Amino acid sequence: MACMNRVTLVGYLGENPESRTTPQGRMVTKFSLATTERWKGKNGKQDGSRTDWHHIVAWGKPAEIANEYLHKGDCCLVEGKIRYHFWDDEGGKRHYRTDIEVDRFQILPGKNVAGTAPADPNVAGLSDEDLAALPVDTSGGEEMPF
Repeated sequence: MACMNRVTLVGYLGENPESRTTPQGRMVTKFSLATTERWKGKNGKQDGSRTDWHHIVAWGKPAEIANEYLHKGDCCLVEGKIRYHFWDDEGGKRHYRTDIEVDRFQILPGKNVAGTAPADPNVAGLSDEDLAALPVDTSGGEEMPF
């Protein structure tokens, strides 16, 4: 049986992307992405919401494009793999971080596009066919320099 590590997120950037270059000369860009889930109560009105923050990492060409075109508040579709990291600090305390390593992304109409209002968080009207047609740029990983 085949295995698969795949995640698709649509959300808003919580910060401007931060880019660095590895000692091997490869660009890596990171940013946070907020996804918000909303639900309705029995009365049919919004009853609650929950926002999750995701740590996004892009390598190579996707990193270059993200660094140039993405800004805080932009709506973005991100597809990639989940990567888990852990390390011990100088005091011996164990730390954990979960990253989404980008394979491809698409800037969607949203908050910062031409000064318009925030887009609907439901993938801005993209159909499954539209999502499947997005370009793919796979990249391998290296250790992040930050």
